[in-house]
Amino acid sequence: MSPNHAAVPTAVIDLFNFRCAVAVLVHARHNIDRLTALHIHRVNAAIEQLNDQLPDLAGDAARHTAAVLSPTPDPHGPRTINAIDSLATLAHVDADTAPVLAATLKPAPAQGTLFPTTV
Repeated sequence: MSPNHAAVPTAVIDLFNFRCAVAVLVHARHNIDRLTALHIHRVNAAIEQLNDQLPDLAGDAARHTAAVLSPTPDPHGPRTINAIDSLATLAHVDADTAPVLAATLKPAPAQGTLFPTTV
């Protein structure tokens, strides 16, 4: 194996569902006073999606996702708000695009591959 191949990650990230999960959090953050039980259920689904993807994330995406998921107390939420805003920037989600993307979040199907992969 060449040194270049050693640095290539082998995990497959579902970027669309990652982006949709971030959109749910962005939408909730900007509409916190109007959240219904259905919205809370979608936030929980988004958190589960991010939690499932965290082991495969790297860099800023991993750091900010970990901050959102952190069990450490965050009085008044500045860490969580900053992490959601940072994830929104990384995922190209804003308050205008979040509702449409948030509505498309679905449980991730089993991941398949289009082509066989070997490293």
